[in-house]
Amino acid sequence: MAEGIEPGVELMKSEDVAALLLVDEVTLKRWRMENRGPRWIKLGDSQNSPVRYDRAEVNDFLRRRTEGEGVP
Repeated sequence: MAEGIEPGVELMKSEDVAALLLVDEVTLKRWRMENRGPRWIKLGDSQNSPVRYDRAEVNDFLRRRTEGEGVP
């Protein structure tokens, strides 16, 4: 396991998050620049460092945007 990553944390690539949310990777990048969308983790200090998403954060993002009363 990578140092600093808690047990049970599942990191997702941008392409996987984009597919799950039914948006383009470009949209995810724009959301990051606008500080919107699911929270992300940047794996380095350079501009080209890879970005990953914690699956729990993506799920939380979806829950915060869920609308309606649901089924009783």
